[in-house]
Amino acid sequence: MNDKQQRALAGGWLDSELSRRQFLKVTGTLATAAAVGGSFFTENQARAESFGDPVLVETSSDVDIKYSVCLQCHSACGIRCKVVDGVLVKIDGNPYHPNNLEPHLPYDTDPDVARLIPARICAKGHAGIQTIYNPLRIKEPLKRVGARGEGKWETISWDQAFTEIADRLKPLRDLSTPVDPNDPSLGPVANKVVFSGGRNEHGQKEFTDRFWGNSFGTVNKRHDHTSICEASHHIGYGFATGGAKSKGSTDLPNCEFVLWFGSDPMAANFPFVAQSRKLMDMLKKGGKLAVVDPRCNVAASKANWWLPIIPGTDAALALAIARYIIDNELYN
Repeated sequence: MNDKQQRALAGGWLDSELSRRQFLKVTGTLATAAAVGGSFFTENQARAESFGDPVLVETSSDVDIKYSVCLQCHSACGIRCKVVDGVLVKIDGNPYHPNNLEPHLPYDTDPDVARLIPARICAKGHAGIQTIYNPLRIKEPLKRVGARGEGKWETISWDQAFTEIADRLKPLRDLSTPVDPNDPSLGPVANKVVFSGGRNEHGQKEFTDRFWGNSFGTVNKRHDHTSICEASHHIGYGFATGGAKSKGSTDLPNCEFVLWFGSDPMAANFPFVAQSRKLMDMLKKGGKLAVVDPRCNVAASKANWWLPIIPGTDAALALAIARYIIDNELYN
């Protein structure tokens, strides 16, 4: 599928030539339509309900319930998938899972009872349906044709893809010849192979690590989204713990004061659903929250103090706090 076909399939949403004037014109029209549409809400609601029970998906015994785990991020929250005639129609939180409901349902709870118990899940989890049904989802191997960057691809069979990839890997599976005899630190030729797994989730990355690292022999066994989007907290915790890659298990509900630097626990991080719930529990109990962020994010809007520092001055503020604690002997 070439670039033009992708844009046509996406209905124009990938068009990067949308001007500011066009954008304002479209959004203004939508705002007007929303305002006018609100005045007909009662009529539209009645028409919608005339087509069937709006809670059918929630309560009907014709809906097949499948329990699983969400892989939209690394939180691994529980999901309750509702399937009608083989089609996934809705994803909800799993009440048996501690990320989604606190306290979670005992595991011996009757499934017919559990299906009626609401449990939370974030917008990304709800949008998991698009992982399956998005019209731009790639379902078959694509091979580039033409020049790199030209955006032209052809569909090939899985057998052809496996054969061509294996043929390219064979000469690189060399564990004795150095990449550069003058620089032994680069290791053997096998290290020329880099596996970039994209959104390689738990259960998948363990398998690919064994294959590329243990079997093939490259040290570049995984360059995934973790290397790009969350390396900072792994490195930070590594420095704080002497090498352990752990984000800890903060007892948020029982904290008296929380100082949050450079992230939004109510819109990001993981497990976001459980973390934001516990943070709100702390605030309800009288705990205090300070958020350090140039942007007034969601957590800052709920905090007792928002500290809008200049971007890049996080370390200076942290050192200033440490200096104040030492100078005033506030440590224990």
